[in-house]
This record gives sequence, C-alpha cells and structure tokens, in this order.
Amino acid sequence: MAVNIVPMPADHDEVLRVLRASPADAILLFSPYQYWPFMVAHHAHLTTLGKPIISYVGEYTFGNAFPGYRDFETMRAWADFYICGQSSDTDKLREMGRKAETMPLWVATDLFVPGPPIAERIQKFCFIGHTADYHPGIYSERRRLLGALQQRGLIDVLSIPRNDQTAHLVAKAYASYAGVFCPPANGRGHSIRVYEAMAAGALVAEVQPLDDGCEWFKNRLHRLALPEGISGDDLCTWVEDLRFPDWQDVASRGRDFCRARMKPTEVWRSIFAAADKALG
Repeated sequence: MAVNIVPMPADHDEVLRVLRASPADAILLFSPYQYWPFMVAHHAHLTTLGKPIISYVGEYTFGNAFPGYRDFETMRAWADFYICGQSSDTDKLREMGRKAETMPLWVATDLFVPGPPIAERIQKFCFIGHTADYHPGIYSERRRLLGALQQRGLIDVLSIPRNDQTAHLVAKAYASYAGVFCPPANGRGHSIRVYEAMAAGALVAEVQPLDDGCEWFKNRLHRLALPEGISGDDLCTWVEDLRFPDWQDVASRGRDFCRARMKPTEVWRSIFAAADKALG
C-alpha cells in the first residue's frame, strides 16, 4: 500500500520533508532516471532515513541506444534492491553486485476495463503511442511497420497523447477496437501497451523481440506474436487474412490473465515479497 506518492519534478526540500515524515516502511524509486537532479543532489539524505530503498527500473537500460539510462545506473548504486522490467538489465545489475529481480509491469485494471466481445467492436487494429525518435533510430522499425499498415488502410493510428489526463481516452479506444497492434518497443520486453490492451479485452498482435524471462504473455495463448523483422508486405497480408472473431479465445485468456495477475495489488505484493527476501 502506498501511503505517500510524490510526483516529480517537485521542490526538493518538500520531497525530503514528506519522506522524513512518512510512516512508510520503504522508499520506492519508480523510474529514478526521470528525476536525476534530485537523486544526484539528495541520495545521501535518503540513505539516512533508515528505510530500504527499492528502485523500479522500467526502462530498457543496458543495451539501449539512448545512453542516459545506462549512465545514470552506472553512476552509483541508488537502491538496496532493484526491480527490472527487462531480464537483461537484471543480469547486468547483478554483475555489478546489486540485488535485482525481474518483474512484469502492472496495469490500472480499474481504468482499462473490458469492452464488448471482439465481434461487436471496430474490426480493425489501432495504435496509440510515440513514433518520433527521442534518440536517433529508436522508433525507426516501429515507423516502418506502421507505415506499411497505414498505406493499405489496415490500422487506425490514433493521435491521443499518453498521459494522466488522456488515459481514459486510450482505455476507451482499446475497449472499442477488435485489435491493438504493438510494434517494436524500445527494449526487449512487452510495452505497457500490451498490458493495457489485454486488460481491455482486445486482441493483441505484437512484433517484439523479448529477452529470456520477459515473455509474460505467451504467443497464441494470450497474444499473437509476429516475427521480428517481418516485411511490410507479409505483415499486411497477414492482417488482411485475419478474422478477429476467430481469435476471441486468445483475447479472452489474455484479458483474464492480465486482470488477475497484472493488477497493481498482485504485482506490488510480488515486488515487496522479493524485496523482503533479498534484504532479509
């Protein structure tokens, strides 16, 4: 249970005041790279509070073409225990002598609620997400596949910014379309898009290389996996031949598994159990 949630960026002194006064048993750093200035300036203060520090490293870090995440994590050990979204990052942190485990993400199952059966939805794939590179080449493969589908009119790319204020619009789209296409993410694990679409009961088609230990949703059991590097023509042919209602069982299993196992209470219970075990 979270007793204090401190969004960043925020006034550093106020953050420290809240953390000192908090009755919480531990401090969780969620995506700590995003508040690098605070961590660099005040990490020493955090270590004096007498509470274990848990870091959730959700971004693909080691091996990422964008060096910022790697540079931050190699600067120093920011936490007593690390949870990683990618098993390759877990392996690297362990090589560096840090205690780390791989865990799935979680999804807001109270917001991403199931829509009607697939046959009653818009019979098409949709996509919501970033396509512009924040570092050279990050999303070039994503643009290639989306471009091929768009040229043939096989996907609706929806311009909905992904943030707290528009999350309900993303949830509505995922509950309205028969399928959600998940092109390559920046990393080797499922993107949050997969979790959200499954929770809403859509059929997920994913083109994504996965690290060993990161395939939480199994091919043809919870989702449909397409090969890495698939050509635009082959992808379009596959989509043109797809009959969404034929895959209702896969979408239903994905929905039920995601809503049972990937809801925040379940994932956080696993995180704290792993931390307790690692930290004794």
